[in-house]
Amino acid sequence: MDFVGSFGNDDTITIKATYEDWIVIADDLKTGARILEEGIDRAEREIADPDVQGVGTVEANAPFVKAIRETIAKRLARAEAIYDMTTTRCLDCGVDTEISGYVNRVPADKAWIDGYICGPCGDTFDGANDDGDDPWDALDAYLPARIAEVDNADPTAAEFRRWFKRQDGEERTSGQVDSE
Repeated sequence: MDFVGSFGNDDTITIKATYEDWIVIADDLKTGARILEEGIDRAEREIADPDVQGVGTVEANAPFVKAIRETIAKRLARAEAIYDMTTTRCLDCGVDTEISGYVNRVPADKAWIDGYICGPCGDTFDGANDDGDDPWDALDAYLPARIAEVDNADPTAAEFRRWFKRQDGEERTSGQVDSE
């Protein structure tokens, strides 16, 4: 995994990684937190068991157990926050809306990602809807040409669409008409 990080002026760090690497980071955080949680569960059982010698009392260990449980909760929250992604990309064609398609772009979100629908994709959908046509059919007919245009200008758009399709599964996105 190759990462590039930069510190912001607002106590944040921006980490650039591939989409797949980003999800691996979240999964690793969650796995580590689960292992830590299993360990503290086992320790609590041993502390509460009067037959186990040398582990101290429940009262004596309570501050340590509480601190470890708080650490687990923080790690799990961080891992979940990684899944709550924000992107400037169009969730249909994959264009970076800060570079192209900014005019008329609209916010679009799924349960786990906030992004945009670029102006051209949104206009196609809305235009078909206004004309009484099926907007999904219109978008599906429009996307292959739009995707070719986007990929010609930005090869990373295809990577985003492939990743998004794997994460989103059944959502209607350009990944359904993408031949890759």
